[in-house]
Amino acid sequence: AAELGENGAQIVVVCGRNAALRDALLARSWPVSVTVQGFVGNMNEWMTACDVVVTKAGPGSIAEALVAGLPMVLFGFIPGQEEGNMHYVVNNNLGEYSEHPSEIARVVVSWLVSPSHLQELSDQAKRFGKPKSTKMIASDILSTTESLKRKRLRRTLQASASNSIIACPKSCPVPGLTFQNLALLIRVLMLLAIIHALFYFLVFRREVPS
Repeated sequence: AAELGENGAQIVVVCGRNAALRDALLARSWPVSVTVQGFVGNMNEWMTACDVVVTKAGPGSIAEALVAGLPMVLFGFIPGQEEGNMHYVVNNNLGEYSEHPSEIARVVVSWLVSPSHLQELSDQAKRFGKPKSTKMIASDILSTTESLKRKRLRRTLQASASNSIIACPKSCPVPGLTFQNLALLIRVLMLLAIIHALFYFLVFRREVPS
């Protein structure tokens, strides 16, 4: 910022819940305008007021920066889970990555002194931004939930159908039977048939002369 002159740039540092870092930065004197904040609840407003964001490769920060159309300089990532975010930003010309403060400053200055290039980076970020992503996610969750409810209801109805009353014509002597009762009735009839057969077998044996 100092390279851009007295009115060339302002720096806003949002420290989140890192109170020690906030206090250390507030205790220093700066050659340019520096605003130090702790945890803020209006990060979207701070981003809207900025031209460039310097942050680590957190998915939330990147998503918000893209929606705001902000080119990014990433300075770190959590190995594994955030490494892909860094490659995504660099490979899609959404920003650059460096862990060296001097290089980060050089990149930011090169963007700010070239409004046309900065605008190109901003337009690229907006192309990748998804301002309605929250609604889309909520809609997908709701749609999936409703689909699961319908499947569960369908299975419930199918299970109920297996226990439903059998449709009989008006002349049917038995107006209704459940499948369980019908199975029990068949077993009883089979048992009666066996008893009946044994009875006749015994009677037939008594009638045969020895």
